[in-house]
Amino acid sequence: MAIDISETEWVNILGAAKSRLEDGWCKGSLARDSSGRKVSPDNASAACFCMLGAIAREMHERSICPDSWRDLVDPILAPHIPAVDAGEGMDDDLCLVAAFNDYPRTQLSDVLAVLDKAIDTESVRGEIGAQWVAK
Repeated sequence: MAIDISETEWVNILGAAKSRLEDGWCKGSLARDSSGRKVSPDNASAACFCMLGAIAREMHERSICPDSWRDLVDPILAPHIPAVDAGEGMDDDLCLVAAFNDYPRTQLSDVLAVLDKAIDTESVRGEIGAQWVAK
């Protein structure tokens, strides 16, 4: 079953994920509890999240839980991820978004910048779509 998420809903999801990351960000796991143990992003004890984990949590809270949720997220975020030298610690086994989050030189400010760019893009797409429909 195909899941269709509007640009407006993506803006809401990404904005909420950004806020969640500002409260607690991690690497190496979708989420961690306050003791640093790996937990599922939908676990009530999750205290910090990676970029994907924060988005997964927001999707879960909106009852948007497709099995292929990462396939929905990658096209939204990947165009905004800066190129990094794969020889400098980028994990080729991870999807691009996870690899960027976990890259040794990536800082929270880098992750938030990617989300800001994705939010801006989805906002513009939504405005263009609304103008197109209105005509």
